[in-house]
Amino acid sequence: METALSYPLIQRFVVIPPHGLFVAIGFLVGATVLMKEVRRRDLSPDVVVNSITWGAFGSILGARADYVISHPDVFFGAKGFLDSVVEIGKVWEGGLALFGGFIGGVLFALPTLIRARAHIPRMLDAAVPGFAIGVCVGRIGDLIIGDHLGDPVTGSPWWKPLTYTIRLGNKLAPGFGPSPAIRGDCASPGQFFAGCNYHVPALYDLVGAGLIFLLLMWLRRRWAFRSGQLACVWGVLYGTQRILIDFTRSIDERPALGMTGTQLLGVVLVTVCLATLLRTTRRGYGLGDTRDDPPSREASLHRRAKPGDAAGGILADMDMDSESDWEPDVDADVRAVTDQAYAMGDLPDDVPEDVYGVDPAREGSDVPVVGEG
Repeated sequence: METALSYPLIQRFVVIPPHGLFVAIGFLVGATVLMKEVRRRDLSPDVVVNSITWGAFGSILGARADYVISHPDVFFGAKGFLDSVVEIGKVWEGGLALFGGFIGGVLFALPTLIRARAHIPRMLDAAVPGFAIGVCVGRIGDLIIGDHLGDPVTGSPWWKPLTYTIRLGNKLAPGFGPSPAIRGDCASPGQFFAGCNYHVPALYDLVGAGLIFLLLMWLRRRWAFRSGQLACVWGVLYGTQRILIDFTRSIDERPALGMTGTQLLGVVLVTVCLATLLRTTRRGYGLGDTRDDPPSREASLHRRAKPGDAAGGILADMDMDSESDWEPDVDADVRAVTDQAYAMGDLPDDVPEDVYGVDPAREGSDVPVVGEG
């Protein structure tokens, strides 16, 4: 007979919450994977370190904002404004949402990368394996405290070894109760009792993200993907994974279409990434690329600057067909200036015209030769 997981839950390592600790470790592991890739490329590691530092700050703000928006009753409800602000600030008590962390981290890292004229789609290609392995490590903390328990599981399905049975007396994670755990009706909605089996979305997410990480690392070596395509593969796979996993969650609010906030973000992410993959595959080159650019893993992490583009052309003109679309025609400019000088009689009469690169006998030219009436 298959047995579910069952182990004592730990809410504190002395004074350190395991959830926050493993989120931090996961971020560092993901950053290490990114830095390993960057060091073999042409972008300064100092630029990436600075962007990661800002990204860490943005991740915390984004993850908290996502959680607050997805659980308005927890933070606002009947509480006064000041009490709500205080509750929102208690990040150490848990309440972080992964998608918000990704969005906040990327947004806060962008200014540093833009100033360094980094090629953003290629940077995302380099970063997404780190996203995946970071999720794996971060979810370990969720498993230690028993966070994100899902719907009750009845019978003996084949996935029962991936479910969790609450032990009597266990202190449950914030938001789950009654705590310490007592015996009760396993089918009672929104409550979690000792001796009952429950889905473990955090474990499902850990396993799925681990498989995505291995696939991305394999694709990085074997697939000549174009700029932004590997990032879109991650978006499609992880977005789909979260859409499916969140159907097993039990206490998360579902603001629209019977879906959690994370599922709704997942639908947007999958849609955008699928459309981008189809578009870049059909046209034969990636985001911010020209037709002659090499695959993303071999290309420069710097963006070629366009004249007049203050941001280094990082976010502009994504559909250029070749560099000649924006390179100035220097020869034409020189000819125009010299022709104008001839017309105004500004060139000395005793200097051969070919010194200036101008042939006074050019057929069809309206420019008068020096000395002619």
